[in-house]
Amino acid sequence: MIKPNHIVVVLLCAAGFLLPACRKKTPEHKPVEVATESKDAKTVFLDVAKALKAVEHPATGKGSAVVRIDDDNETDEKIIEFMFKANMSRSDSFSYLDGRRGQRGIVWAVGRKNTVVYNGKYVSVLTKPPTQYRYKIGYDFHPDTFLHYYQSAQTFAEYLERVANDPDPSVHISTKLDRNGLLQLISENRNENVHQYQIISVDTSNRYRPVSMLNVMDRIGKPDSSHTDNLRIDWEQYDSTWYIKTVEWTTTPGAFFPPDEPPAGKVRKKTVTVTKFHPNVEISDSEFTAQGLQTPEGTRVIDRTTAQPRTDRDIRLRPKRRTPERKTTEPATEK
Repeated sequence: MIKPNHIVVVLLCAAGFLLPACRKKTPEHKPVEVATESKDAKTVFLDVAKALKAVEHPATGKGSAVVRIDDDNETDEKIIEFMFKANMSRSDSFSYLDGRRGQRGIVWAVGRKNTVVYNGKYVSVLTKPPTQYRYKIGYDFHPDTFLHYYQSAQTFAEYLERVANDPDPSVHISTKLDRNGLLQLISENRNENVHQYQIISVDTSNRYRPVSMLNVMDRIGKPDSSHTDNLRIDWEQYDSTWYIKTVEWTTTPGAFFPPDEPPAGKVRKKTVTVTKFHPNVEISDSEFTAQGLQTPEGTRVIDRTTAQPRTDRDIRLRPKRRTPERKTTEPATEK
């Protein structure tokens, strides 16, 4: 727990996953004040969640990133060219060979009404994004959903609120300042089935941006299902906006509680490096539609928004076929 004599007043011009530059202290944009150390952990959790929700993101953004996965001595890399506008998001994947962009692969586009996915052969129209797009790092780069809490449907702010208000007596929360000035938001849940320990760290010397997360999941009696996950986040400033520069996520079999660290060995790691980002650029709504995917003429479209999937060839994606004229044969007349 944090010592009472360490009073930490967090004045946030913005905090969270996309951080605008600090504004002047005007009545319209007052900084969010996070609870002092002398207050209980629940108040700190809720105040940080409030600060995260107060973040104002750019209306649009466009950029590219390299996504690298290291698993069992095998490496896979790809390039993602992404864009977002309002609540819409799009990512185009490309192969990555010898430092160059290769052939286009899967394209995901979350529009105002539906989601469209192009796999190189056909377009699928869906009512909602595929699971991996919204809940796994390296697919979706929209600032609202880039970093869902531990690859779930929750944002970090929603997670902090849920844990702070959890009535389960087996859930315990606390806060701590480490020697590097990081404010740690700690939660622990222990029952007959699991022992879960989590730490979200925010940087007190750099406007309280989230910089790391530790998740230890010990499934009692099921060691093969236990794992330890680490998330590390680096930031970079683009004009007046802060955006994620690098995200590194690793998972190791087995439960390793602090101060123990996972041993070197079988580790799955995913690294996302944003190579360029341009906020507040002009983007057309059509970029997030089937017609905006720039697919070849005649591309097949499967509509999965109804109970009975329908296969169709959208005339807006290819020229409409012309029906050949039928020649009529006049009956022969007797001469």
